[in-house]
Amino acid sequence: MFARPLPLFYVYISPPLLPFPSPFSSSSAMSLQYFFFSSLFFIVICSYAHIESFTRKDLLLLSSSSSSTSTFKIALFADLHYGENAWTDWGPRQDINSDRVMSLVLDREKPDFVVFLGDIITANNVPIANASYYWDQAISPTRKRGIPWATIFGNHDDAHFEWPSEWFSDTGIPQVQCPLTTSLCSGNRKLEFEDDP
Repeated sequence: MFARPLPLFYVYISPPLLPFPSPFSSSSAMSLQYFFFSSLFFIVICSYAHIESFTRKDLLLLSSSSSSTSTFKIALFADLHYGENAWTDWGPRQDINSDRVMSLVLDREKPDFVVFLGDIITANNVPIANASYYWDQAISPTRKRGIPWATIFGNHDDAHFEWPSEWFSDTGIPQVQCPLTTSLCSGNRKLEFEDDP
């Protein structure tokens, strides 16, 4: 008998407990799996593509290394919910635990890139008007280690916050650069994000 090789990434989707046949055949599950990992790869490449210090040649080297032993590690963090129930004992303890776990993962795995996959803070019950403190707390373990990172905003990340422009540097999104001296933007501005009304 011939053994069927396992795919590189395997996701188990349990069949629904319903009296009629599953709408997900094995081929559609594989299609969903392919779509997920293709999307993740696209997001990572796009994140690097906008960094001005990289050239097209550098991007090609990232995607196709000549060495068969080279690796590119990506750490994914999601649903950290910093600032949730900050007025209780539980909330701040959870933030400290998240710091500890992220630091442990970053130190042991030494990723080349970090992606925050949404719901980094819990904006609907952050007790302060500017949620920058919680964003800083959440991203600090990655920034302190100089690891490039990107974030995808989730439905809980819509609180008003200001990111200092110095955060957008070598390890993140590059600072705003205005080619014209008459431009309205300045490299010293704070960038503000908030939910649309």
